[in-house]
Amino acid sequence: MGLIPFFGRSAPPRLVLLSNREPIEHRCGPDGDHVVTEPAGGMTAALQPAMAATGGTWIAWGSGPADFEVTDPAGRLLVPPDRPTYLLRRIALTEKEIEEYYLDIANRALWPLCHLQLNHFTFNPDSWKTYVAVNRRFAEAADEEIDGRRATVWIQDYHLALVAGLLPKARNVFVHQFWHIPWPPPDVLRALPSARALLRGILANDLLGFHTRRYVVNFFACVADLLPTAKTDEKRGIVRYRNHKTTVRHYPISIDVRAIQRLSARPDLVERSRELREQSAPPGGQLILGVDRADYTKGIPHRLAAFGRLLDQHPELQGRVSLVQIAVPSRSDIAEYKDLEREMEHRTTVINQRHGTPEWCPIVLIKENLDMPTLVAWYRAADICIVSPVQDGMNLVAKEYIAAQDGRNGVLLLSQFAGAAEEMEGALLINPYDEVSLARILHVALTMGRRERELRLKVMQRRLSTHTVQRWIHDIFSDVKKLRGRR
Repeated sequence: MGLIPFFGRSAPPRLVLLSNREPIEHRCGPDGDHVVTEPAGGMTAALQPAMAATGGTWIAWGSGPADFEVTDPAGRLLVPPDRPTYLLRRIALTEKEIEEYYLDIANRALWPLCHLQLNHFTFNPDSWKTYVAVNRRFAEAADEEIDGRRATVWIQDYHLALVAGLLPKARNVFVHQFWHIPWPPPDVLRALPSARALLRGILANDLLGFHTRRYVVNFFACVADLLPTAKTDEKRGIVRYRNHKTTVRHYPISIDVRAIQRLSARPDLVERSRELREQSAPPGGQLILGVDRADYTKGIPHRLAAFGRLLDQHPELQGRVSLVQIAVPSRSDIAEYKDLEREMEHRTTVINQRHGTPEWCPIVLIKENLDMPTLVAWYRAADICIVSPVQDGMNLVAKEYIAAQDGRNGVLLLSQFAGAAEEMEGALLINPYDEVSLARILHVALTMGRRERELRLKVMQRRLSTHTVQRWIHDIFSDVKKLRGRR
């Protein structure tokens, strides 16, 4: 599946993609050279195929310390460095903009609000003004890159919710946005003082995408509740507001399945996986794996508590099972995230002291950003992967784990509050808030027979083989083509 056929054999519209996070960062190496790193997270990896296929322009915040040492005066450079296929345009943000647009509004207001974590929600009206100003800067950069040509603008996520409404209106420009996190119900969205402004900005898009049908339902409910003059047709997925029509759809994001499978089958990765298992799993025992950003939405403390309860209830598991929790550092400038890191370390220490022996460490906590080959090696090594967010837009770790189970029979424990739960039929669904039930289901996974493991895994791998990131992009741009044609 490719992108170009969606636009016919004539010259395709120019693709201008906007996201807060950039696909690569530049840092200064020890010898003064420029080192390229990839920020953690699945979103940028999912978007790379679209940019590689179209050769468009990706506009993002230049967050690397040496980012602007390698660009032209406008912040542009060709990427990726080893095989340039598209243009990256970096936006420089001031310390004030980073604090107010990114930390205050995106991460202290919109992130907890959309994840239904109102105990973490705060709102600063002055920071909202900065959020509007930064969105305007992104819109102006996009307008410069379009330069009057026929174009498709693809906006990513909640950081840039107002960009569509700030772009100059042009019939030859199609604007669509994908919202990568959950969309809350009206009673939660009302907590945001600027909720109506947020909705008005989003409804300037021609097409709006969410991960699941449930988020689409929530969005329509919010529009009906907060913008009573809007005309909604939920059955057809259309909102008409201020003489503009927005089509709303759900597109479950996925991964590059074949790329993960190829990695997992590589002889060096197979050997690395064996070494990791030998180092971390008790001899003859089983290995449970958690892979998350260190974020309060990921349910890591609940997971650790449930594992401790499991060891309390089943002393026969002493020295027979280990949990490796990979917690990638995230947003350490925010107090709630520092508190989470301390809580993870405390719970890990308490459980290890209570149950550990000189020969066996129940929990290994890894607090670093690992590259994809290393993660795939861990996925191969694990008998069980536990994905237990208290709320998550999709969660690609669940899909990566299943794709990496080459010749293995891993069991996936998946939170019912993750978008992936609507797709991964063979997973054991869990409620991260119910530590008693979570401990019980962990025991079910540990004692599950080989035949049931195989059947559950095959169900998930079969679906994943056809629901790839390529299909995600294909479905979105198929609708873009249809909607452009109708307009």
